[in-house]
Amino acid sequence: MGLYDTLVARASCPHCAFEFEGEFQTKALGSTLGMYRMGDVIETEDFVIKDVTIRNCIEICERCNKEFYADFSAKNGRLQALLAIKKGET
Repeated sequence: MGLYDTLVARASCPHCAFEFEGEFQTKALGSTLGMYRMGDVIETEDFVIKDVTIRNCIEICERCNKEFYADFSAKNGRLQALLAIKKGET
């Protein structure tokens, strides 16, 4: 998958309902191997994060090993919330 950034959030797998602290991968933030939790300032050399939705961040469930995706919001340069979870193709 190469370089990516990680967004950490509690989530429930849409396949098996297992709840765990997910580490969702995204390339939307510049792929600098940053790790962000809710409230963290998102730092990137390429652009300034203001108000944005970060879509289709991927995670694999710890219990059932199926992939799923999440959308996150960022406001005023900080990771704010996990907005939605959806099933992957597997």
